[in-house]
Amino acid sequence: MKSDVYYYLLDYGFDNDEIDKIEDVSDDIFFTNLLEVRKNIKFLEEKGLDVNEVIDAINYNPYLLTEKNNRLEAFDDIFYNTLLFNTDELKKLIIDNPDIYTASPIELKKIIKYMNDNGMSYKDIKNVFIKTPKVVSYDYDEYPELVKDKEV
Repeated sequence: MKSDVYYYLLDYGFDNDEIDKIEDVSDDIFFTNLLEVRKNIKFLEEKGLDVNEVIDAINYNPYLLTEKNNRLEAFDDIFYNTLLFNTDELKKLIIDNPDIYTASPIELKKIIKYMNDNGMSYKDIKNVFIKTPKVVSYDYDEYPELVKDKEV
């Protein structure tokens, strides 16, 4: 990890062990820069997460520090424009499943289409995601099998 990224994370509130874990989990952190890390932390803060919630989310999923704009924008389009999440609902979804912005927006669109094609309204789909946030991170190929004979 570049030293400016390290010291920024330390100043933000991460401790040395947490920063070491980020390095152990995400090789991407070695190839990113301070601008990218700041942008991604600001992105989470703009979703309403406070400092401790940001740290918790990143500790759970260090890849949040290195996510690219196109993926973040694709997810925001799905959450805000298709499913009509408000900021508080999206904040809760991030807290309940910090993997959501590092999953695949393409896979998520396929899952939403599958659900919609099987009679669920976008409002119903949104409620499933709120009730069962891990669904957002499923691969489409896994989804039908995971929910077969279950009510999500």
